[in-house]
Amino acid sequence: MIFPFNKRTEVCRKSSLLVPSILLTLVILVLFIVSWVMEDSPMSSLNTIDESHEGNKFEYEQHHDHNSVVDVQYIVPKALLDVGVYKEDEDFENERGIKPTYWRFNSSLSWGPCLPPLTPIKQWEDRRNYTTSVNTESTEDFEYLRPIFQQHPSTSIHSTVDQSRKDYKSRQQQLQRGGGCRPGFLIIGAGKCGTSSLYHYLVGHPRVLPAFEKQIHYFKYHLTKPLGWYYSFFPTPRSFLEHGGLMTGEASPGYLPYPQVAKDVRRIMKQQPHHDLPKIIMVGRSPLERMYSSYRYNYVYPTLEYLRKGRHRGIPKDLSDEEYEKYLFSLEDFVRSELAQLKLCLNWVDRNNELHKGFGAQMTFDQWNNQAEFRDALMKRNQNSSDAKDGPPLIDLDGSCYGSKVSSTVLRPQWAELQTQNPEKVIVDQNLHLTQAMIGRSLYTFPLEWWYLVFDQTDIFFVCTEELSNPETMRELALNLGLPSYNFSQVVDEGAYNVGGHRGYDKATSWEELQAERGGATLDAAKNQTNGIPITPSLYEELQEFVRPYNERLFQLTGKRCQWQ
Repeated sequence: MIFPFNKRTEVCRKSSLLVPSILLTLVILVLFIVSWVMEDSPMSSLNTIDESHEGNKFEYEQHHDHNSVVDVQYIVPKALLDVGVYKEDEDFENERGIKPTYWRFNSSLSWGPCLPPLTPIKQWEDRRNYTTSVNTESTEDFEYLRPIFQQHPSTSIHSTVDQSRKDYKSRQQQLQRGGGCRPGFLIIGAGKCGTSSLYHYLVGHPRVLPAFEKQIHYFKYHLTKPLGWYYSFFPTPRSFLEHGGLMTGEASPGYLPYPQVAKDVRRIMKQQPHHDLPKIIMVGRSPLERMYSSYRYNYVYPTLEYLRKGRHRGIPKDLSDEEYEKYLFSLEDFVRSELAQLKLCLNWVDRNNELHKGFGAQMTFDQWNNQAEFRDALMKRNQNSSDAKDGPPLIDLDGSCYGSKVSSTVLRPQWAELQTQNPEKVIVDQNLHLTQAMIGRSLYTFPLEWWYLVFDQTDIFFVCTEELSNPETMRELALNLGLPSYNFSQVVDEGAYNVGGHRGYDKATSWEELQAERGGATLDAAKNQTNGIPITPSLYEELQEFVRPYNERLFQLTGKRCQWQ
């Protein structure tokens, strides 16, 4: 059919308008989908907070000078300065001239570590309720945003599904209206080295506020959750400021062993207002003592609990612990098998000063050389490892040395002989990353070197476990973090936390009780020359010789020497 000229022209005109309309609709739809997806990213909720500063400026005092108005900006709300919660000339820079994290800036973006809430706070109060004995066992005095997530399981630690998107967005808006405070420090490990004690002592400082939970492990296990979820573990801006806080933080010992965690902490926190980074704190214990503690805590206790419940086929439940001992591998069994595995993996020097090259350096290079943060160091140290000035090879111990499950009955290559020859003995198929690396996680220099690649040396602090009982150790650490000087004697005198198995993260064991327990170990040590560690003297000596050069590397790296045998 042939249209008349005027009708054909009209059809063509309408067609020419229809195509751009369709394209425009498609573009809008794509943008909507991208926006919808981005709302679930770790950055989404924070971006909303960051970009909505209207009505959240710091309080200003207006001085009228003729026809001009001069705005004076305060680092905290002026009402808190007026009532003495903060002293502008004392609190934000200590006697050593060091400023706490996030307080080096004075702008409308934040009050120190805290992002202002979207709804302005019109009235501030002095809520300092500290006494000389700081309550380090409870967070009841402070306000957190965790209840928002606890009341709605879809955004809790256990689940992120089964809730409508509308409700999810509503809860995110609740969180955003409350602002959020960032951690000024991360205690990254090492496990079984006193991280619980160090954390409790540090939050005993009247200017350091505790997190809702000591271990959050956001950067290891929860990066799929919004960053606002992470901030909800720390006091709200109002609670933080009205209590006179300068810093808050967490202690997650699972951070230390993983290069990816170091990279993610820097990447994510650098994108926030002021581009500042939390201070990194590590505590290290005598490697052989930590190894023995890990054996008991990560193998003996959970395996006994597993057997008591009758969960292992062929082994009756409700026997005595003594009767279950025959089903457990000894510490010596684990040490010999892991030591052999580590010698295959690492470049190590034997007692004849001969270098043995392991497979770990090449595996680590292959895994990480495509990461810009690590590429140069890997090229120099792993590919040109003969050049001593560049340092020994970087090794990702957890990622390179231990391998994975061999079969249903052999859970790791290093245990092949153990499990094959002793089928009646039990290794529980859970938390194997801890059981496999009783020695490896005591070689602190390997994981910590990765953190030094992405953080400034001045932002990393190393503490020896045996020094935690000295209040001066905590005072020095606090000063180096930029906090005001404080006498930690009363806090430290309460004892050590989470010792002797799992007595509870918030439970202190007195120094007197610990001394009595260690007295028994001293008697054992006099008998077998192994400091109470249940392995033969010859293996103890071999193990000491193996870890000694790695201890020296750690001391050179950190500039801190511990008194380890």
